Amino acid sequence: MNNNIPLNNKYSWNLDTQPHCVVTGKTGSGKTQFIYYLILEAAKLTNEILIFDGKNGDLSNLTAVTIAQTTEEVVTELQQLVLIMKQRITTIKSKKLGNVTASEIGLSHIFCFVDELAAIMINAKKTDRKNKIANKENSKNTAWNRLKEDNTTDILDSLTELILVARQASIHLVLSTQHFDAKLLGDSQIRSNISMKVLLGQQTAQEYNMLNLTQEQLPNVDFSKIGAGVLMLDGLGWVRAKAYETPFIRFSNCTPNDILRTQINNHQLNNH
Repeated sequence: MNNNIPLNNKYSWNLDTQPHCVVTGKTGSGKTQFIYYLILEAAKLTNEILIFDGKNGDLSNLTAVTIAQTTEEVVTELQQLVLIMKQRITTIKSKKLGNVTASEIGLSHIFCFVDELAAIMINAKKTDRKNKIANKENSKNTAWNRLKEDNTTDILDSLTELILVARQASIHLVLSTQHFDAKLLGDSQIRSNISMKVLLGQQTAQEYNMLNLTQEQLPNVDFSKIGAGVLMLDGLGWVRAKAYETPFIRFSNCTPNDILRTQINNHQLNNH
């Protein structure tokens, strides 16, 4: 089974050694185009793709795959993904083949694209506050079905567990956000377990530092080009990040969803 997604003619994303990815970039940096590229490449490997769209933006139009937009949908899909991860790891252990991955025993890769992670967390906090108020107002109503007040915690716990454990289950998170604030995922151990980092457009020293990159590790980059940034891949012995330009996709006479549906159909035909 193919475990690589090409990033350009020099570098590729090895899903076994670099299971998770973060993409950061402000508006106009080319971030959304790059996410489109990764989704379309993922569809060549699997039809198991989830997209969480925190801002109800362009990616929510990719209806050929599972889309989650509301806080409740995100919580449900993440908890289901954690359950699948545990089931896959149990299956792997039962085969007594050692430290192999799910893809190595014939299970397909699963991708979860979390677009605008910061917005998803903000929405979850708003939902929790709203639900807490509603529960308080209806505390004496015996017919009231109590609303969840811990969505934020559930999302963070699920993301943390997936980032730390899901490599063996061949489940891959792609987290995208304009700014990867330290508060987003809390523990620096979690950030250090994200093994592919793509930072598009010029960013501050603090923003690079949030992804464990120092100024000394940064290459010279012409940030005037859309899609220009830096790339860091763990496990390759890189001391410095590499200058990187994202692939450019043209959508002529079709939509991204049309291409995605075709890719998924082709994958299904080729694997029957």
